Amino acid sequence: MNKPLTLLSAAVALSLGLSCATASYAQDQAAPPPPGPGAHDGHHWDPAAMKAHMEARRQAHEQMLHDALGLRGDQEGAWQAFIASMRPPEGEGDRHHMRPDGAAPLTTPERLDKMAQRMSEHQARFQHHADAVKTFYAALDARQQKTFDALMARGGGGRDGHGFGRHGFGGHGPEGQG
Repeated sequence: MNKPLTLLSAAVALSLGLSCATASYAQDQAAPPPPGPGAHDGHHWDPAAMKAHMEARRQAHEQMLHDALGLRGDQEGAWQAFIASMRPPEGEGDRHHMRPDGAAPLTTPERLDKMAQRMSEHQARFQHHADAVKTFYAALDARQQKTFDALMARGGGGRDGHGFGRHGFGGHGPEGQG
């Protein structure tokens, strides 16, 4: 194996790891988590506070990615379209998949139809997001594409504990703790 190439690869990996760790630390310092159990002083969970906390985390994550890529002015339009594609549609987080009180239970075929409808909606949102990512990626230079690839490979692909989000930044970050 070529020793200088191995050392260079190790140095690049270490540098990327340190920059990500620093960004993660800064992100945690910028938006402290909501108080834990026992710290509520008799108050109930506050959805508005949680929403504000998650919005602050999303913004910090977006800024970290923007800074890591070193975007130029001519790339801002593609960046804004990319970011917009990652945000959930208005009101999505507020809706419940439960039936209204007093409504008759759905039959099995009705439940299957509702599931198929939700799957179609998710597929359409995914396709919109995938198209925006590809457009943004094409606007990046070779160095930026490598950085983007490295950040996505380390867990930047899905809100379900894997990074940026099935609908965007602001779910669980790469550390899977948010």
